[in-house]
Amino acid sequence: MPELPEVESIRALLEGALSGEEIESLKKSKESLRKPLSKSVSYFKGKKLHSFKRWGKKLYIVLEGEKKDLSSLEVSLGMSGAFRFHGPNEVKKEKHDHLVFKLKGGNQLIYNDPRRFGWVKFFKETPQQQSWDPLLGSGKQRELAIKALRKTERSLYAFLMDQTYITGLGNIYVQEALFRSGLDPNLAGKRVSLKRADDLLLECTLILKESVKLGGCTLKDHKLIDGSSGGFQHKLMVYGKKKGEPCLKCGAKLVHQKQPRTLTWCRKCQKRK
Repeated sequence: MPELPEVESIRALLEGALSGEEIESLKKSKESLRKPLSKSVSYFKGKKLHSFKRWGKKLYIVLEGEKKDLSSLEVSLGMSGAFRFHGPNEVKKEKHDHLVFKLKGGNQLIYNDPRRFGWVKFFKETPQQQSWDPLLGSGKQRELAIKALRKTERSLYAFLMDQTYITGLGNIYVQEALFRSGLDPNLAGKRVSLKRADDLLLECTLILKESVKLGGCTLKDHKLIDGSSGGFQHKLMVYGKKKGEPCLKCGAKLVHQKQPRTLTWCRKCQKRK
């Protein structure tokens, strides 16, 4: 599933390529996504692609109407969702193209999702966000996240995977942030000191920033709108490594756990104290 860096990389490319473009028409496929788009296709004719925003793993396409009123489409890429951008003479229809935005100049923006776990949801306004986004969130949201982490009996891994207080992290970056922080993923949040909790959230921010610069991770489905791949997969220390494979930092054998997804970590580098 695309996580924050992958979505941010897509957002930045869409912003640079399509902001200000006018929608001539929208076509929906007969195959429905998990949450089908509720608005009729006629609503989008004449709307402009005002801007592209992101919070956590969700992308927001902000639309501008004739009276300068703004509405938005919330896009969740699910497991395999991706956007493609074609120029006027480059249009190629592919299987699982669910939404096709034809723009006034002839360009097309296409949303494709083979597994159909994603969705595109209409909002009259862009929703207000409560959870802390490590790249966009406020200091107050960060403080609330640290307080919640230090009160919970849940493991650090489970807390970070849950999007309630911190959003944008998934299995890849949670594992990598815990490894870089030297924290046992099974450690209960309430047993973490204020300093170590602060260091963990700082590490989350740093690792996400680093991945954004490299276009995110391309492991299975993630591609940028021009079809190119990200590069952060070459920086991974624990995610995707085999059970018993030597830790890249200390050489100890890596451990696998089912959480239910596979969690990989190093008992020597990641400690409870």
